[in-house]
Amino acid sequence: MAAKSSCPFSGAERTEAALSAEVLAQMRVGCASWNEDALAMLRDDPSIDTVVVSARARNPVVAAPGESWQETAAAAYLARWGEVPATIQHIVVLRDTPTMADDVLACVRDEPDPERACARDRADALVDDPQFDAALASTDPRVAPLDLTDALCTDDECSPVVGSVLAYRDSHHLSWVYAATLAGTVGELLDGLSATGSGAGSP
Repeated sequence: MAAKSSCPFSGAERTEAALSAEVLAQMRVGCASWNEDALAMLRDDPSIDTVVVSARARNPVVAAPGESWQETAAAAYLARWGEVPATIQHIVVLRDTPTMADDVLACVRDEPDPERACARDRADALVDDPQFDAALASTDPRVAPLDLTDALCTDDECSPVVGSVLAYRDSHHLSWVYAATLAGTVGELLDGLSATGSGAGSP
């Protein structure tokens, strides 16, 4: 696995209002280097045939003139996937997880029925996701959008507790325990890619 915090698989420059110019500069240099290393790894290992990418939907990038940062981010994702070598047959793009309230763990701790009391409306929990939007718009047959929202939400609500299991460890990261329960579903969807040659879709 190749991962770097706050660094999407993209050539767009990350930004964050709360960070100093010095910290942002370090972040951008580190992220650019990591992206090049990730591409080199894929080029150097032809045994890798599937790449799964994910990123936090709310992490802004420097917007190009006349564009929103989301538009710039989506275009950068598409450009980066175009640089992935032809040995990669599938680029699976995970939609970001629904977001909970910032005080979600305190709610789970204090409420007698956290599965209901701490849930958010589905429409509020889901935010615009430039990476997933790019996957949906992509004409590259290798790109497969994968939306696991229905594994976390009903038609109306998204809850930090699912079936008495704590699904979140903060407002947007899944708990290790709940993530493990999704392994079978994700594995089946990935196995089905080779058979169908089409997008992964949703569980």
